[in-house]
Amino acid sequence: MRAPWLGRYARVILITTFVHISLACLVGLLLFAVVDFVEIGNLARANASTASMLELILSNMPATLRTVLPVATPVGGATALGALLRRRELVAFFAAGASPWACWNPLIVLGLLLGLVHTLNVEFLVSSTRARVVELRHELGLGRSTQDGMSEQRTWFKGRDHLFRVESVLDENGTRLARVLILSVKDGALERRVDAASIFHEPAGWRGQDVVIRRFREGQLSTVRRDGAPLGIEETPEDFVRAIAAPSRLRYNTLRATTAARARLGQPDEVHRVELHRRHGAPFFLLALLLAAASAALRLGRNQSFAKTLLVGAAMGFGGWVVWEISGLFGVTRALPPSFAPYLPVLLALVLACGLIAAVLGRGITDRAPGIRLTPFSG
Repeated sequence: MRAPWLGRYARVILITTFVHISLACLVGLLLFAVVDFVEIGNLARANASTASMLELILSNMPATLRTVLPVATPVGGATALGALLRRRELVAFFAAGASPWACWNPLIVLGLLLGLVHTLNVEFLVSSTRARVVELRHELGLGRSTQDGMSEQRTWFKGRDHLFRVESVLDENGTRLARVLILSVKDGALERRVDAASIFHEPAGWRGQDVVIRRFREGQLSTVRRDGAPLGIEETPEDFVRAIAAPSRLRYNTLRATTAARARLGQPDEVHRVELHRRHGAPFFLLALLLAAASAALRLGRNQSFAKTLLVGAAMGFGGWVVWEISGLFGVTRALPPSFAPYLPVLLALVLACGLIAAVLGRGITDRAPGIRLTPFSG
């Protein structure tokens, strides 16, 4: 018997698994929201507004979902298949002559959909909200986020005639920068220092807001404060994006162009290359984890407990996350080629999934009930 890809049973499996993965994601998002709430309550300024606190928590959600989804996917996949086995729904399904592929086919569809959701989240939501998160954390008096990692931006940048320290690039095009320090050095001596709350690029050039200009001449210091002032710097927005913008905050086309530009100019590009190839591999990583977790649940059999299924899914999720992060570090440090390291966890997850699928096809579903033997699948 062959079940259609999206027949009645396939839809039951797809919907049940989607619900379990959604619940796992919701638990992860709420956990991170609680952590953010505690951090804000302990460290935020006394005059911080409630609206800014809530906006910060909500703005963190896309970046949090990027972290949570690879863990929630195998957790939801394992618990969903385990629940269907405990309720004997899959038992009746297989007893009717269905092959396990009739179970895996809708999971492949769901895995591809999850990969699409992950890609759209990273491409549009993460890139558009992370800059606002930086602004809100500064407004509330908080430091760097606990989610800031190796892909976060560098702060120092040597330009043509100036040295820059930029706390944040506020848009992917590099036209708005926050909390900028500009140093002008001549003949080995500091000539001018400019501190600006923000600078933005206009057709006429760069202009700063809340600017403090300090000039050092013949041992004397002069200070001028202005609400707004032209800065007279020659760097383009693309220069700042290429030099200091965090790869994780860039959209795909901008990230690809920035990576190519850094390689062409001989600048370090390991972090950018790792992030670029992670964008390619992440959807397939989710798919492989989902198939591996579902297959492991099938091998646990009809008498499995929810705790055992949850443990298997959580072990795969956290193990996959650890391998994902370590492979990225290997790529950044060139312990592995940056163009290969992001695909290592994908390959490992695929090998694990294929091994578990082969075990299910060859040995069937384990049933440890008395008097019942292991029966391999014939389909």
